[in-house]
Amino acid sequence: MRKFLFQILFAALLACTFVITSCKKDDEVQAEEPVVEDNNTGFNESEDLVTISDEVMQTNSSSLRQTETGQNYYGATVTITPKGQNTTGTIVVDFGTTGIKGRDGRTRTGKIIITYTAIAPIKGATRVITFDNYYVNGNKIEGTKTITFSNDPSNGVYTANIISSLVITKSSGKIITWSCNRTRAYSTNNTPLNFTDDEISITGTASGTTQNNIDFNVVVSSPLVFKASCLPTSGWVPVSGVLEVIPVDVATRIVNYGNGDCDRKVTVTVEEKSYTITIR
Repeated sequence: MRKFLFQILFAALLACTFVITSCKKDDEVQAEEPVVEDNNTGFNESEDLVTISDEVMQTNSSSLRQTETGQNYYGATVTITPKGQNTTGTIVVDFGTTGIKGRDGRTRTGKIIITYTAIAPIKGATRVITFDNYYVNGNKIEGTKTITFSNDPSNGVYTANIISSLVITKSSGKIITWSCNRTRAYSTNNTPLNFTDDEISITGTASGTTQNNIDFNVVVSSPLVFKASCLPTSGWVPVSGVLEVIPVDVATRIVNYGNGDCDRKVTVTVEEKSYTITIR
């Protein structure tokens, strides 16, 4: 349970860290901002789905031995079929039609559908996430998300490959498409009872189209590393790693998170110009 709660906290805070690349520091980088902001929207929704699936699977692990057991997540009704903890099954997370405001302050309607092969994140287990008229704060989320676990518990590392293909229709009617293929490695550093030395590393790529029809690619050129030990001082900001945001026909933005210090400073480079941002 401790490990699960850490992952939930990580997912929520990790999504926030990417907002900083859209801060208006200099006039010359403003052209890239819509691209980074829309990439951030896709990333946030993708991480939110990981968070929801993790919490639903964990909090309902005992009731997976039953059929059609109702539970709650952010006020949602959870239906599980069939019975049997280690069988392939389906979980429907139903937020209803009137809107439920979650603990994160966001309002959701519609359904998230999770098809799984095992409740535990064991090697080879998969979760496929789809939607039925699902909205977050008035934005419609469509597409699929697949999580495949490739754990090696012998060295205390829990790894998952995450493939997303999302279509986000804003309340304005404009559309963002966002896809990713990335790997998340969670390490206990062989001290499973000690939370403070846990780390998460993310690698991979993303791509999409902004609501203004600008194509872009995102590359994690050096793994983004997060440390539990940095929570008290800097929250879940990467302590190291490099993220590249590459819009079509616009200069690449390189975001460098540093060399391991627990601070909130990053260096952003656009062509020949660099500047430092302290993340709020």
